[in-house]
Amino acid sequence: KWVEEIVYFSPVQVGNARYQHLLYYQTDVYYRQYPEGKVEKLKTMTDLLRQVELGIYPFDEKFKQAHFETVMNHNRMGLAYLDMRQPGLTLKMLEKGLECTTSSIYESQARFGFLRIIMLNLLACAYRRLKQYDKATSSLKKAVEITENYVGEDVGGKAFDGRPGVHPLLKVFTWTNYCSVCTDQQLYDEGLKYGLRTLALVYQVLPKTALPAKAAAYISALCY
Repeated sequence: KWVEEIVYFSPVQVGNARYQHLLYYQTDVYYRQYPEGKVEKLKTMTDLLRQVELGIYPFDEKFKQAHFETVMNHNRMGLAYLDMRQPGLTLKMLEKGLECTTSSIYESQARFGFLRIIMLNLLACAYRRLKQYDKATSSLKKAVEITENYVGEDVGGKAFDGRPGVHPLLKVFTWTNYCSVCTDQQLYDEGLKYGLRTLALVYQVLPKTALPAKAAAYISALCY
């Protein structure tokens, strides 16, 4: 499941799910329109999270699953608008979403790190398309910090090596994006540093990850 979720937000096209979401948001209801109703759902979940932190509602599996699905659907929507060449709308909806990926109490007990890394990567892509390179770099720096420092129990790391942390495949895509914006900003030493780290990591990840051969080859080429 972790690999499927990570690859969905990568440049690698595997399966039809992403294309189906794109078709959905190309309908007259959503095409070139700000999805107010969908964004309101995330705002409601953010309010519920704060109530959970206060102890009004339990922090149980039901809440964690509902929170994860709500934020992931928001991320999928943001990616669909990126695919439709609408980075401005993507920014507008995702900038309001970051608040729902942080918790002062439960940070290491749910998938907050995973959700935030995905959202920061999407934000950076939108900023980059709008030529706001400083903001793109800032977003990816935050994402890189999470990949290196997060020690939560449920961010996909267990799917790879049995230890808590961020799944290495998510590190590969995040670090690759970071290399790109470093190049945009002429931060060549920083870009080279993470480029080499990404290349070393990808050779550890791919043999242990269930991906189609063409997808694995594409990831390798992307890193080079």
